[in-house]
Amino acid sequence: MTSTSTPSRKALSKIACNRLQKELVEWQVNPPAGFKHKVTDNLQRWVIEVIGAPGTLYASETYQLQVDFPEHYPMEAPQVIFLHPAPLHPHIYSNGHICLDILYDSWSPAMTVSSVCISILSMLSSSTVKQRPADNDRYVKNCRNGRIHFLVTQEKFSSFLGLLGALQIAQEEINSWRREFSYDLKLVKL
Repeated sequence: MTSTSTPSRKALSKIACNRLQKELVEWQVNPPAGFKHKVTDNLQRWVIEVIGAPGTLYASETYQLQVDFPEHYPMEAPQVIFLHPAPLHPHIYSNGHICLDILYDSWSPAMTVSSVCISILSMLSSSTVKQRPADNDRYVKNCRNGRIHFLVTQEKFSSFLGLLGALQIAQEEINSWRREFSYDLKLVKL
């Protein structure tokens, strides 16, 4: 791995390596319009130059996407962010995180890096205003490593809900015991 890799990331599986090598060859033969792959020796992290489509708010503007592939790609979605400076767009946070469903809940293993890039360019091209999401400041302030933070938060929330459910059951059990104990005390007083 090169110095641009993240040490905590797990190595790619054999399936992921084969798939990415195939996608890279396809990219070299038939690159999507408006994109250039910056060649590195790191298969797990791609840097892609995005050129704004003609006739759009982003015409001729150039940005960079960083695509980090998880160990089990394509079964898991890649993490895709804009490197600084990120374009001003209602679905792109100032830290480069992109709010696009195909990068999260709507991900499909049939998708490729090319199809993701085309979706991002389409999102940029359809924008009628250059502005940040309404919750940009709050999101960026609370964000730690994007999707990973979301998943950890979601996991903690699920654990909290489970604990809350267990506490509710325990409280009902305690109340039941209190009623029984109270009834037993009334019998003793008679």
